[in-house]
Amino acid sequence: MALKKREMVLAYVIVGLLGAGGVVRTIFVPFQERLATLERTLTVEEARFKKGASLREYGDTITSEYAQYESYFSLGGISDEEAVAAFLKEIEKLSRVTELTILDMKPQKNVEADKFSRQFQIVVKAESGMGALVRFLYALYASPLLFSVEKMTVLPKTDDSSLLSATLTVVGVVFT
Repeated sequence: MALKKREMVLAYVIVGLLGAGGVVRTIFVPFQERLATLERTLTVEEARFKKGASLREYGDTITSEYAQYESYFSLGGISDEEAVAAFLKEIEKLSRVTELTILDMKPQKNVEADKFSRQFQIVVKAESGMGALVRFLYALYASPLLFSVEKMTVLPKTDDSSLLSATLTVVGVVFT
């Protein structure tokens, strides 16, 4: 069965179109998909770069803000005993500066710890006037070590005295 010239041309055209379609599907479509993926990735990376560039403009500001809190991380690699000693020393130093008289200072044995920090409780019994107590609390707040007052009880030492008897539960925090 021989094909006529017209049928042969039509067969060649059909085979050519099918071959061209196959080439497009096997070569150009995957290439186009890969280009689209790269374009999306480039857009995302470009956005990240712009964000990083804007943060870089604020680098000095970020560094100065970090410097304010850098001392809180200074006790990171020390043992529990060394941390308690550092907290007791700082509390004692602040009490001397603010003229608060410490009667008793006891670190508690239980250390609360989580993934990022360890908290040490210290019970401080002290006597002072109201001004010295306020200065001491402010000094704790402004200390280079991270302290918080968890509990505070203030009573007059006697009925007619200007001296106060205070019991504070101070928590010192060490970031690990």
